[in-house]
Amino acid sequence: MKRLRQATLVAFGVMVGVLALPGIALADETVTAHLSSSNPTVGQQLTIDGDVSGATTSESTITATRSDSTGTAAIAGTMTSQGHFQLTDKPPARGQVTYHITADGSASTDVTVQVAGADPELALHVSPTRADFASTVRVVAHLGSATTNRDLTLYATPYGGSRQQFDSGPVDANDHVTSTSTSPLEQGGAPG
Repeated sequence: MKRLRQATLVAFGVMVGVLALPGIALADETVTAHLSSSNPTVGQQLTIDGDVSGATTSESTITATRSDSTGTAAIAGTMTSQGHFQLTDKPPARGQVTYHITADGSASTDVTVQVAGADPELALHVSPTRADFASTVRVVAHLGSATTNRDLTLYATPYGGSRQQFDSGPVDANDHVTSTSTSPLEQGGAPG
């Protein structure tokens, strides 16, 4: 009877060891990742390539999140049976962005990048394009919708003078700032 109990305990110990083995192997997994661009801008597609090494099966799963000034969002990606994965994202805001990547819920890594603001789209329409002294000039500025700063400042540089601000304000519902101005005096005073 004593031998039967010992055999049962040994068999139970082997079963427990076999059941626990996959969990131990997962701890040996490592995740490495790198970005396609070290200087991304807002709205630019960013690719994160990486590998999971030490995976116990070819059915490893990968999950990823992006954390930035807008909050946290899940990022979709694909993973090959060899443990290589690829994620794509378009960061929606400038500033520090951290991608947290996890394999099989255990091994993980973080990839952090500084995202720059996108260059604003700006179009100016001036009429007349050439103005005489003290004539009225109409300026319509159109700011592209991708820009988060919705204020414009307009400047004029009179012939022989320095740059002078002549209007400033938020864009309207059509992304425009319209200003009418009388051309400023030349630097140095009134004409003689």
